[in-house]
Amino acid sequence: MTSRILVAEDEPLVRMITVRVLRDGGYDTEAAEDGESALALALADPPFDLLIVDQRMPRLLGDELIERVRERWPDQRVIRLMGNPNDAESRPVDVTCMTLRKPYTPPQLLAAVEACLEGQAG
Repeated sequence: MTSRILVAEDEPLVRMITVRVLRDGGYDTEAAEDGESALALALADPPFDLLIVDQRMPRLLGDELIERVRERWPDQRVIRLMGNPNDAESRPVDVTCMTLRKPYTPPQLLAAVEACLEGQAG
């Protein structure tokens, strides 16, 4: 069965490339351009196997999105994307699979996704 992944990323080029890399890697991938749109998709049934969430998005920050999704899906796996040096000051989120710093390469993205889905990330 193919893993379902939601990419929440407001930068159009980053979102497009991330989705393309994941689809080429065999993942069933959907995308949202802001936090509110991502929240609506993420709360739908059944849950996604993995969320890839940019920390700084309009309408809802990544940490807030993760917290709200986990109210419904407490075990939701997440990769947080961080591209701003100030993102290190964001609130820690429990049980996040990992943080991936931008810019990242396609092999780095796929390795992070694989590790998170297999539960090997920390």
